[in-house]
Amino acid sequence: MRIFYDYQIFTYQKVGGISRYFCELIRNVNCNKAIDTVVPPIFSNNIFFNGLNNKNCYVKIINNFFYSKNMVELTCSINRLINIFFLKKKNFDIFHPTYYDDYFLDYLEDKPFVFTIHDMIYELFPQYFRDAGKVIKYKKKLAQKANKIIAVSNNTKKDILRFLNVPEDKIKVIHLGTRQHINNIHRNSAFLPSSFILFVGQREFYKNFIFFVESIANILLKEKDLFLVCIGGGRFKVEEKKIFKNLGISHKIIQFDADENLLTSAYINAQLFVFPSLYEGFGLPILEAFIHKCPVALSNNSSLIEIAADAAFYFDPLNRDSINDAVLELLYNRNLRNSLIKKGLERVRLFTWERTAKLTVQVYEEALNNV
Repeated sequence: MRIFYDYQIFTYQKVGGISRYFCELIRNVNCNKAIDTVVPPIFSNNIFFNGLNNKNCYVKIINNFFYSKNMVELTCSINRLINIFFLKKKNFDIFHPTYYDDYFLDYLEDKPFVFTIHDMIYELFPQYFRDAGKVIKYKKKLAQKANKIIAVSNNTKKDILRFLNVPEDKIKVIHLGTRQHINNIHRNSAFLPSSFILFVGQREFYKNFIFFVESIANILLKEKDLFLVCIGGGRFKVEEKKIFKNLGISHKIIQFDADENLLTSAYINAQLFVFPSLYEGFGLPILEAFIHKCPVALSNNSSLIEIAADAAFYFDPLNRDSINDAVLELLYNRNLRNSLIKKGLERVRLFTWERTAKLTVQVYEEALNNV
């Protein structure tokens, strides 16, 4: 069986959960000797894609100027043309698009395709996205036409059924995974403060970052050696800096660009990892924190409880006192910290990329057999 994965997410993301998912999926599917994968040559600066090199063919260009915003559209057009050329060759059994553009439908003919839906954020929070209408339209169209749909959590499946009008038996829930070992890096990083709270990823809109910062400002002011470290999400915007200044904590918040080694070191050295999001389809950083023995405080919503179970400390993301109290509890309650670390290590064993790939291959086989 030959699986075709397209260019989309590797063009749109330099770093992010969806591109990590597909790179790990492809890497582990390739371990099955009965399966071959097709990844057409594409232009990409995705940091995870850089590690795919066994059965896959690609062009790798890391050039920030080339990937400036005014060049993204051209890059997408080039990659789309290359993928269409490979689609027309029909040298594959299953097609698995990596995002929501429906460009491929005119070229599949009788080839089945499997569609992964990671969340329903656009449907739940359309006011936060300029392209919400287009994404919602494409996603619904692909969900209805797909032979099989993979949902990354039961919560996402519930939202799919609510918004997309597809039969329930078409959807298979397959959790994401994490690598079950710690990278061989130095546990201490000269770039990181000695004591800090960790925040990972994008900070806008439903990520609830500003509300979180406002909730813990007094803690940062009181504890002179405690900082907030943000990994990824881009440099702080002018509006964010103004809020930090008004709170008197500009000197207590540090941002670093996403880097695998630095992120790993941050998990290992952080006092705790906090995920104050208003909604998540899965929540990969939870597993990353678990594997690196970092205590976790989470919003009590969406898929987060499903993934972390009793291995995290929960708070109401819309209640400042709840966030503040949760952070204080994890900072100073040593018995709770140790208990959550132990439970996190046990919990994370349930989430492996090998399992994700194995179950996904079963979905491929079902899609192929039901054509």
